[in-house]
Amino acid sequence: MKIIQYCHQEGRISKEELKKWPEKVPGNLIWLSLKAENSSELHQAFSYLDLPILDLSDEISKRWYWFKDREILLIKSFTLEPQGDDYKVLPLVFCTDGNFFFSLSCGQAPDLDDSLRRVENHRVENMNGAIAFCIFLESRITMLWELVEKGQREIYAVLETVRNPDTEPSGILNQLLSMFDGFMLLRENVTESQRILYNFLKGSFVGQDLDRRVRIMVEQTESLLRHMDSLTEALKYAQDSLRGRLHEEQSRIVKVLTVLTLILMPPTLIAGIYGMNFKTMPELEWGLGYPTALGMMLLSSAGPLLFFRWKRWL
Repeated sequence: MKIIQYCHQEGRISKEELKKWPEKVPGNLIWLSLKAENSSELHQAFSYLDLPILDLSDEISKRWYWFKDREILLIKSFTLEPQGDDYKVLPLVFCTDGNFFFSLSCGQAPDLDDSLRRVENHRVENMNGAIAFCIFLESRITMLWELVEKGQREIYAVLETVRNPDTEPSGILNQLLSMFDGFMLLRENVTESQRILYNFLKGSFVGQDLDRRVRIMVEQTESLLRHMDSLTEALKYAQDSLRGRLHEEQSRIVKVLTVLTLILMPPTLIAGIYGMNFKTMPELEWGLGYPTALGMMLLSSAGPLLFFRWKRWL
């Protein structure tokens, strides 16, 4: 467990890392950041901040509460940590009453880490919990734009591969399906962020300056969603193209197998009727006749198998 407090102190924002919970909350507290392996420490944090104890298993994703004459916004959300071509989902919990901002993260959340650095360099005179929360939201929107742009570059690279006629469709199709799953998770995070912004605007402590900044972020999320819609269509187009190529390739394989069957069926039928046991057959008296026949059987079986593997039909 890692506890970080940001407070007003002598005209600057001080950062203090704590190993245990203090006896009382500083009156100049701006942001309390808790990083833990799991969410079991949440109740301790709420008790320390004199907040209502709420169970994370409840459906409390985004709600306003009145507690001891305080207006409190409680948010249960998640963020994404890129891991190669995939994303790791990290649960997050936020809480603010305008004066302070509390965050709980279970892991290294990129947007949260960036906003913590920005708070340290912020102007002191107008800093409070609501502004700290706004800074976090701005960091999250920036992170989402970067992830979408990264996904866009990957999609365009795959589209170039799809246009190559020598590309193996099945392997690229699996890659596209994985990208599509990651993109849907990213879109869910953008939609989640947009709902958080709308809920934040309902707070009575959101002043005119914050209102303008939050509405700009709302417009950015709308642009993100429109941009992601176009990229999703590009993914679907690539998937449809690959499926079409797979269908054509399978049809060609079936055609070849049908022709081979028609060619080999008449000799097989005639050999089955007569048994190939004519007295004038020299191989019947030949000492190597039987091994030769076995070798021909083996070659006749291995030949088509190697041919199919060479054509990548198997």
